[in-house]
Amino acid sequence: MILAKLSYLILLITLVISWLTFPNRRGVLRLLPVYITLVFALEMLAYWLMKHKRHNMEVYDIMSVLEFSFYSLLYYYATGQRYTRVLIGILAGLFLLSLVLFYGNIYRYTFYNIISTFLSILFMVIMAVNYLAEVLRSDNIISFNENPMMWISIGLLLYLSCSAFLVTSNYFKIVYAHHNLVHSVVTFISVCCLYTCMTMALLCKRR
Repeated sequence: MILAKLSYLILLITLVISWLTFPNRRGVLRLLPVYITLVFALEMLAYWLMKHKRHNMEVYDIMSVLEFSFYSLLYYYATGQRYTRVLIGILAGLFLLSLVLFYGNIYRYTFYNIISTFLSILFMVIMAVNYLAEVLRSDNIISFNENPMMWISIGLLLYLSCSAFLVTSNYFKIVYAHHNLVHSVVTFISVCCLYTCMTMALLCKRR
């Protein structure tokens, strides 16, 4: 429970910094404060439902859609390559198709949209890796102080690696020693990595 509260605190600090640095952003990066605010609100809703012993998986399904939509938009406008935009469009179409299939046919059997969740993790990994590869192939000097998208990509990859572990173990009901503690630690590490990197991105020079 302490780690969970620390995770919320890290998210809240990032939220405050995102609004304080809002004037320094331009383009699609100006959506960062709005996105983080929505994530924080959904996390608080999920926490409230959990405290009242009610199902909160639907909240995390919404979170999955929000995450994928935001990062797809972010990478779509961050890239300068036409093929990357086409790739993101295809991935977005496949993700949308998975949502249609789930809520059209599968939702009656289970509340957990595992298909779209796995696809969102896989597709966001592809987008982040593709962006980092694009930057490394460019002739521009890599500067962590001037490219917030690099920080976001690194944080996202670390976050998604932890998320994949949590989603897999939860769905297949994998039980191991100190199960709850391991989940709490992995969740905290994922949140810490993502929002620490996002804070660094927010503190980058105007972009």
